Amino acid sequence: MVNCALRYAMHAEDKESEAAIRYLRHCCGILDEKTLSVVIADLDKELRQPSPSLKNPQVWQ
Repeated sequence: MVNCALRYAMHAEDKESEAAIRYLRHCCGILDEKTLSVVIADLDKELRQPSPSLKNPQVWQ
């Protein structure tokens, strides 16, 4: 669920995506290793080959 919220937030600019970003920043220390590895892979992929719909790339760096 966390990974879906992240993927949504990377391509949207609304209250839901802002909430997802706040949650991930607050709770990243308690997420399991599998979830974090997928988060990192998703972010790395988007930052290396950003799609035109990637919103606010500076937020994810």
